[in-house]
Amino acid sequence: PAREALLGLAAGGGRIARPPRKACNSLGRPGDNGVPAVLTLLRISGFALIDELEIAFGPGLTAVTGETGAGKSILVEALGLLRGGRAGADLIRTGRDEARVEALLELPAQSELRARLADDGRQVDVDGDEGLVVRRVIARGGRGRAHLGGSLATAADLAATVAGLIDIASQHDQ
Repeated sequence: PAREALLGLAAGGGRIARPPRKACNSLGRPGDNGVPAVLTLLRISGFALIDELEIAFGPGLTAVTGETGAGKSILVEALGLLRGGRAGADLIRTGRDEARVEALLELPAQSELRARLADDGRQVDVDGDEGLVVRRVIARGGRGRAHLGGSLATAADLAATVAGLIDIASQHDQ
């Protein structure tokens, strides 16, 4: 598939597997309403070894696998930035002035998070995108920017909001 080639995983024998989705609550955690928050799009630009990358995710769980050096850790690091992780100029691709990581998260219509974001003045479903747009920009000159729902945000804002929507699990998690 195109996504495997795009990630550079096909050459390394990697694959993307999508088991059926489990019932989750509005924060993407297992729950009783069966409607999770869903990462539908990830766009990365000028980040580490990635020049430009856009991945549109389908429904269900996505597992990214591949050989050593295929770029899996770079994707995890990019998602970590959106979750409020630490950013540094060393993450910017050589020859670029900034790195950008963006995601579109589809939120259930009646979720508590959607209501809380609206109360905070954050926009959901903007410019034809159905969901919450999260963006992190790292500038080589020093100061970076974070955006949550169309407004400037802090890394702490991202940690409080996005960290509950995107789980990152590795073989060492227990």
